Amino acid sequence: MPRRDILILLVLTALGFGTMRRLDQTGAMSPARAAATDTQRDERMRWWREARFGMFIHWGLYAVPAGEYHGLRSKDIGEWIMSWANIPRSEYEPFARQFNPVKFDAARWVRIAKDAGMKYMVMQLRELVTKYDPAVLWFDGEWVDWWTEADGKDLYQYVRGLKPSILINNRVGKGRKGMEGLNKDDQEYAGDFGTPEQQIPPTGIRGVDWESCMTMNETWGFKSYDNQWKSVETLVHNVIDTASKGGNYLLNVGPTAEGEIPPPSVERLAGIGKWMKVNGDAIYGTTAGPFKTQLAWGRATAKPGKLYLHVFNWPADGTLTVPGYTDHVTRAYLMANPKTDLTMETNAGGLLIQVPSSAPDPIATVIVLEVAR
Repeated sequence: MPRRDILILLVLTALGFGTMRRLDQTGAMSPARAAATDTQRDERMRWWREARFGMFIHWGLYAVPAGEYHGLRSKDIGEWIMSWANIPRSEYEPFARQFNPVKFDAARWVRIAKDAGMKYMVMQLRELVTKYDPAVLWFDGEWVDWWTEADGKDLYQYVRGLKPSILINNRVGKGRKGMEGLNKDDQEYAGDFGTPEQQIPPTGIRGVDWESCMTMNETWGFKSYDNQWKSVETLVHNVIDTASKGGNYLLNVGPTAEGEIPPPSVERLAGIGKWMKVNGDAIYGTTAGPFKTQLAWGRATAKPGKLYLHVFNWPADGTLTVPGYTDHVTRAYLMANPKTDLTMETNAGGLLIQVPSSAPDPIATVIVLEVAR
């Protein structure tokens, strides 16, 4: 896979399943091959595990009605308007002629994602793989009755045969456990990673790759009147929360029919990017923190020789306690001010760090601990 600053990925919906199945008409799917070794899988997953933060894009004809049909506004997500409003195909098809993305600027979309600190993009869509060289196929729509787990495994192995390094989510088969997104049980299902939807698992899951996909407001596809926007603070905390539990955060945008990412989305992405420019090293390439219970004041991520403390709730008494932490810490400092050491000591309660009287960053202040290896 060519090295890029940001990777463009592809998503196949239930319609995409049909398209891929039709490839079978020109050549049977390869029989299931032996599972990859742990080493091969780790190599394939490496870039994805390091990326931690990506952009999801839902863009289609549903952006034309923008959640409204014959004066009725949807209480559901925008991209399901054909279903909830029971729009006949004959009335839905004309939206294709109205879909006129005159403001679409692919370079700007990529720039917005990169400036937000995102490392990959997931777009909705034997030719995709061979012609466009995607890094990931992100399937959806596995709930349809005619699709089986056996179909998913066959398709998984077929795509893997075309491009051994490609990553495929668990919605290619029937393994997903509802909106929790992770596999139902200990059986081996098709796919490389789980896909929690609109939620972040309460605890980290060791040895499991997963990616929480979430919206900025309450819809995936564009709805002109959905103004239930999450704050920059909430979105940054979500990025941190997923990384602290060993997962990735896939944040959605729903462009308009003219091809424009809505300004409220752009503003929030810029806010996330401002935080990531200072603190990105505490997210990219990290693993879950070592703590078995959730920290009262925030979250933690880790790298070899370093522990990153993401403080949401700044201590009023000027002392941050890292409960039960006994590793030998050689140095502590603010990520935004690495030249100034913070005073620390240990006692029966754990590690105590003396911090400034007020939070340097109102969203989340990162304290770096250098740990003896």
